[in-house]
Amino acid sequence: MSEINYSLWEVPPRPQKKIQGIAYSSTYVTKEEKQSLSYKIWHNMINACYSQSDSVKEKQNGNFVSCCNSWLDYRKFQRWFDGNYKGIQGISMTITRCLISNSNLVYNPNNSAIVPTEINSYLKKDNRDADKLKGLAEKYHPYITEDVYDILAEDIYGEA
Repeated sequence: MSEINYSLWEVPPRPQKKIQGIAYSSTYVTKEEKQSLSYKIWHNMINACYSQSDSVKEKQNGNFVSCCNSWLDYRKFQRWFDGNYKGIQGISMTITRCLISNSNLVYNPNNSAIVPTEINSYLKKDNRDADKLKGLAEKYHPYITEDVYDILAEDIYGEA
């Protein structure tokens, strides 16, 4: 008589509901992972893009903001995040789509960056001052990647 393999009887985890009816994870996200910075930033980005809330639309001045199709999957976003976050704790971090231009309306790997909240708030302004950006780049240099530092420290806005 053969031995019974009880591992075949294991019930897989329940499917997780989609965020805003569109975003998902290609593999199960644990409760602990949902507390991670990458998940919180991803979740907030999805809400900013696809929420029907009037307060969210108001913050975006009526613009329709979205994210690229690959980032609808948390695991793909997480891989990008892990390569673009320096992991230094102590300040509030967020994702920006406004690094080059605040008219950019799509979050994607080519134009987004993980930055301190103060930098993101400044990047959303219509009138950017090159000296102020250089100062923010210096202040937060340990927290941002070198390519983000270079963009902020350069005079790409032609104002200095």
